[in-house]
Amino acid sequence: MISVDQFIYRIYENPLLRDVRKSDIVEHIKTVLRLLNVPATMVDKRVVVNVQNYRAVLPADAYQVKSVMAMDVGGRMKVLTAGMDRRMKFQGELRDTQTSSVTYQFVPGYIYADFESGDIEVIYRGYQVDSNGSPMIPDEISLLLAMENYIKVRQFTIGVELGTINQNALRAAEQQYHWYMGQAANKFTLPTMEEAESLYNSIATLIPRREEHSTNYKYTGLGEVLRRHP
Repeated sequence: MISVDQFIYRIYENPLLRDVRKSDIVEHIKTVLRLLNVPATMVDKRVVVNVQNYRAVLPADAYQVKSVMAMDVGGRMKVLTAGMDRRMKFQGELRDTQTSSVTYQFVPGYIYADFESGDIEVIYRGYQVDSNGSPMIPDEISLLLAMENYIKVRQFTIGVELGTINQNALRAAEQQYHWYMGQAANKFTLPTMEEAESLYNSIATLIPRREEHSTNYKYTGLGEVLRRHP
């Protein structure tokens, strides 16, 4: 696996692609992944978050909550109950496996508990990210070259129309794009629609928004940055 940031750095190594905006590269990555129906890579993660006013904020990479445990309810650790609560492979590590009457509700981005404040441990299914919180994509050479040449096709098409790029460069990029797309299509099995959609969403939400010319950078400070927890 490589991160989206690593792939973007690879694109900028090409002098003809250095003017492509990062946000456009991300959109082009999503387009190719959609065409190939490539699913997200998920891993089990554990995080301790604090409940305030009956609500706790989850890391940005959280996709599905598997289990929640209150760290101190009545002086003991208690498993909070929910419709599909399960401890999975972490079950053997619990100090108290007795189910409590305390409940929680998962809403994307948040955990709502029926107590006002306190710490909870959350076991969740999350997107695979690097140490900087950048989403990961498969390190499959045919896929990477398909995405790279798709970006070339989009950029060179504009260049040909402006007269700054030779038509032959565009034709070569188009040939390479179709060649590597065919190879990449044979590498991936078809996932469910939900699995594939999750990767497209993760790339859109985990990459901070840094180019918002149309709004005069009004919302730049609201970029969705993954919070890493110890």
